[in-house]
Amino acid sequence: MKITDIKSEVFEWERPGIWNGGHFYGPGRLHKITVETDEGITGYGWNGGTAAERPLNLFPGYADYFRPLLIGRDPMDTRSIAADLGEKLIKILGIGGIHTQVLAAINIACWDIKGKALGQSIHQMLGG
Repeated sequence: MKITDIKSEVFEWERPGIWNGGHFYGPGRLHKITVETDEGITGYGWNGGTAAERPLNLFPGYADYFRPLLIGRDPMDTRSIAADLGEKLIKILGIGGIHTQVLAAINIACWDIKGKALGQSIHQMLGG
């Protein structure tokens, strides 16, 4: 199985201004990575929560950067993909930041593909 494409989408929506006893929250925001394969299996990875407070409009640019590094790779080899991209990122961009959030979503999408291909949930593959 080989990765054929990676897509990035950013979603934002309005939420009520007051939630949870007076705490103020801004708009709802999510970043979605879609990884497609030559076998028709598609995996999804999401960033939200703390990552959603970052400027999500920058996330698709990092996905564009990662795309040529991932096309043709086996999404089942999650360890190698994470290690290779992580090593490249540390050398180029440092050990933390927005790029690590995008890498996390790619990793989640590859695990999603792996689970679908093996007929197992991610928690089963991780031993739980």
